[in-house]
Amino acid sequence: MKTVYNITSLGLLGAVLFGLGTPVFSYAQTASTSISTTTGTTAVSSPGSNNFCANVDKFDATEDQKLVDGIANYEKIKVTRTQVLNQNYASRDAQQEIDRDNFNVDTDAGLAALQELAQTDAEKKAVVSFGQIIGNAVSARRKAVDAAVKSFRSGLDQAINTRKANIDNYLAAFKSAIDGIISKAKTDCANGVDQSLIKKNMQDGIKSARKVFSDSIVKLDKVSVTISTLLASRKSAFDKAHQDFNLALTKAKTDLEATFK
Repeated sequence: MKTVYNITSLGLLGAVLFGLGTPVFSYAQTASTSISTTTGTTAVSSPGSNNFCANVDKFDATEDQKLVDGIANYEKIKVTRTQVLNQNYASRDAQQEIDRDNFNVDTDAGLAALQELAQTDAEKKAVVSFGQIIGNAVSARRKAVDAAVKSFRSGLDQAINTRKANIDNYLAAFKSAIDGIISKAKTDCANGVDQSLIKKNMQDGIKSARKVFSDSIVKLDKVSVTISTLLASRKSAFDKAHQDFNLALTKAKTDLEATFK
């Protein structure tokens, strides 16, 4: 089964990070500078100190909406990737049912042909025994394969859900930090703190919050690593199931051929 689920460190959350902190001073009309972000380098303007407090409320509303939009995009991506994963599961299960039905048809046809070849009671009994052995071997292999698939999906779902929960927590903490920084700027403005200092503190605070958030995401366990481990375990289970089936089939064929000699 081909599993499609790849989560990059910051790719899902670029919309959340992009712009937060970089356009803090976009309401001024003085010299511009550049601040590196996790999604690239964005040109921003550095305002005059006399304009900053007058635009804090406007900045608050703008940045809140950017954060809401960014989280909404992130949630949309989560839903889409989950849907793709479930579609892959459904497609794999449907194809497996088709393959198993075809195998049953072919096996029944083969056993019927053997029954026609059987002449003596011993040969007819051997064919019946052969069919029972094959049926049991097929059933055992399918149970082993189904158990391996279930274990793989359960492990993958757990890894994905754990990562999602951690990212959601980091997002909530990031939003709380941004809200706190903006609130502090408003309070400082109301208390007559020098606007150039408020401006710098706000810029530094948002930059720091963005770094804490991005560093937290980078440190998360990668789902791809878990997938590799799960795939190895599933392959091992598949290999054993097929090996056990082939051993049973080989012995059953040998016994049957001995009877027909």
